[in-house]
This record gives sequence, structure tokens and C-alpha cells, in this order.
Amino acid sequence: TDSVQLPDTTLLPPVLHRAKHTITFTFKARNVTGTPQFQCALVKLPTKKGVKAPAPKFTACATPKTTKKLAKGRYRFYVRAVGAAGKDPTPASRTFAI
Repeated sequence: TDSVQLPDTTLLPPVLHRAKHTITFTFKARNVTGTPQFQCALVKLPTKKGVKAPAPKFTACATPKTTKKLAKGRYRFYVRAVGAAGKDPTPASRTFAI
């Protein structure tokens, strides 16, 4: 029997322009038939210790993804591929600071 493989998302090192408060992410997917679809989320991390970060809210996106005019702080970017078999159960993520 053929086992259906879920998509696997890879996040490449981002290009950060701190002076411009801009970051660009490039990503790719494996185990997707046809053109992969992606969903991204950006979470601003809390500054207080012990405060849990909010859950990511994914929306459709494309590679490369540039986020502009971010306020100073720490962030976590998430991306997951979506294919016929479903969503990547382990989204790729990267934490960065502006």
C-alpha cells in the first residue's frame, strides 16, 4: 500500500534589515505534489518572563515572504506547507529580533 506523506517545510536563513525593520524569509516544501501552497504566521514574543507567546494564526502566503515596518522586539516566524495530504504537522520556525 502507498503511504501518504505529509508535507515537510524547510525555512532558509532569513535576510534581516534591522535599520529598515524588514525581514525576508524564503522557504520550500517536500512531499507535495504540484505547486506547494504555504501558510505563514508571525508572533511577537512577550517581553515578560513567564508570559506565554500567543498561538500562531496562519494565513496563506508565498515565498519569499517579506515583513515590513516591524516594531522593535522579538518575533517568531512560522511557515507550513499545505498539500493534498494535509498540512505540515511540524511548521518550520525562526526567532529573530528587530
